[in-house]
Amino acid sequence: MTTTAVTHLSPCAELAERVLLPGDPHRALSVAQALLEKPPRMFNHSRGLWGYSGIAADGEPLTIQSTGMGGPSAAIVSEELIALGARRLVRIGTCAALDDRLELGALLAAETVLALDGASAALRKGEVDFIFGDAISLAFWINGTDSGDCCAFSGGPFVESRFFGEGIGIAVRKGNDVLRQALNWALFRVWEKGRYTDLWLRYFSVSPF
Repeated sequence: MTTTAVTHLSPCAELAERVLLPGDPHRALSVAQALLEKPPRMFNHSRGLWGYSGIAADGEPLTIQSTGMGGPSAAIVSEELIALGARRLVRIGTCAALDDRLELGALLAAETVLALDGASAALRKGEVDFIFGDAISLAFWINGTDSGDCCAFSGGPFVESRFFGEGIGIAVRKGNDVLRQALNWALFRVWEKGRYTDLWLRYFSVSPF
């Protein structure tokens, strides 16, 4: 087993040169159970990023390592896997389609992948029709000089918790139900009275709502 030191992963089994990268740790377990000879060996459990190593159906070693949500987390995990000896990494997972003509199970070939700054530049130049991104970042970009006054929000916000989590929150001490309920009620009343958007626009000049 490799002894290369990394910060976030703590390998406890051999790492294969080829690695599948699901985001969800539970999906990593499901994929390992489906693709690896039983039982798969735990490769990593540090920081809740479950990973498994074993032998695949073709008789060759394979590692399945979860990355957590988002590009930054995936980049950290990928960098450390490469430092540990991985050579072929493939991201796997689910995605949501914005085109109603696409059905479940449709095969898509990606022609272009753009980082957010490249995507916004392509939108401004008319090279793409839409981009999908974080509402706050896009609000600043749309109202700033970089957009060239080219674009606007289209449609409603996408807030499906299965893909985007439960949003932000306010942390209170465990067991302090009185304070938690008071905060929840206050936020509910702000939303119910229509004040949420007013407060947003006090600090952000373009509303995504």
